[in-house]
This record gives sequence, C-alpha cells and structure tokens, in this order.
Amino acid sequence: MITCVPPKLVGVAAARTLAADLAAIAACPPDLVEYRADLAELVTTDTLTQDLCALRTSTGRPLICTLRDVKEGGECRLPLEQRALFLRIALPLVDAVDIELANLPLLALLHDDLVRHATTCILSWHDFTATPPDARLHELLAVARAAPAPAGVIVKFATHCASAADAVRLLALPQAAPEMQLAVVGMGPYGRAVRMVAPAFGAVLGYAALAHAVAPGQLSVADTRAAWRLLEPPA
Repeated sequence: MITCVPPKLVGVAAARTLAADLAAIAACPPDLVEYRADLAELVTTDTLTQDLCALRTSTGRPLICTLRDVKEGGECRLPLEQRALFLRIALPLVDAVDIELANLPLLALLHDDLVRHATTCILSWHDFTATPPDARLHELLAVARAAPAPAGVIVKFATHCASAADAVRLLALPQAAPEMQLAVVGMGPYGRAVRMVAPAFGAVLGYAALAHAVAPGQLSVADTRAAWRLLEPPA
C-alpha cells in the first residue's frame, strides 16, 4: 500500500525502454515507479513478471502497475477479463495498480484481490483535449467517491490545460474533496505549471519522466523535484 504524506513523485517507466529507465532511476531516484505495461511490444505473463521483478530488485521503490487504455492515451486494447488476469499476476509484486474510472467493471473483478494483497488502487481519468467544466469534474469526483474500491484509494485527474483558468480549476480539485487522496496532472500549454505546483494545492502524487516522457508536458524527475523543493516552507 502507498502512503502519500508527504506528496510522492512517480517516475514513469515504459516496458520497451526499461533498461534506459532503470539507468535514469539510478541517477535520479523518484519516490515511486510506475510501470507502463501497456507500452510493451507484447504483454505476456513472463515479461510482466520479469520486468516488475527487475524494477523491485534494482530500485527498491514502491511500484505501480498500469495497463493504460487506448481510449485514455495508452496502448492497451485487451478486454477487461484479460487485463484482470495480468493485474492479478502483478499484484504480489506491486504496491498499487491504476484502473481508469471508465473501466470500473475491472475494479469489481479485482476487488477481492486488492483487499487480499492490501494494494492501493489509483482510479484515473484522462482528457488529452481539454479540462472539462467544473460540473463535469465534480461529477467524476462523485463517481470515484462512490466506487466500490478497497482502502487505500487515490484518485488521479489528468487534463489538457489550454489556459490559466483551466490550470486553476484543475488545481482546485484537491481542496474541493479534502476527504479524498487526489492527484492532479496537467498537460498542454499550462500543464507543466500544474505539475510544478500541484503539491502546494493538496495533490498527493506527481508524475515525471525517466529516460523519455510518455505524456505531454511531463518534466524530468530532477526538474520536478527541484520545482517541488521551492514550494517547501523555509527551515
């Protein structure tokens, strides 16, 4: 299970660039590592297990396993039952799994396994074209709040921020739901600004690039860490 006090920085590793990502982790370690299993030439039970074991052994960092849906910027086209099979294999090796809010039936398939392994669930939602109106964002928050998830839930919103107003609305979400653990991630022209200051607004996770960025506006671990340190109160 993942704890997010203080906020944690996640380095994003892609299956097909794992060797370079491991080198980047050694040079500048993040707090957590997300393994994007969908970014593999072919996901198999053997490669998934081997890669997660390599990350666990080499980094010593808590791990997140993600099979990002193609509809939300990933490359996974597997049916939910097959995704559940792969994530069940991953559960003994990771501390969290990411499941899209749009795929809540997958959460139902994995609920008992998540409880048994005491694994955190990151419920995520992505919009690569816009930051929706407040009414839609709060509707999605309500869906996440009502989801039949086990203890240890983090909700992640990643949206395209085309203006300062978009960035401000996204950054306001953690304060609008103080009872929830919420991560807000910006993409687009104002996305980097969101990534740099989100912890000051109550966000519990930030996502950063390792060897290569896998999302628009993703800063390196070193640059994100430097920005976050500027937010810390003076000693």
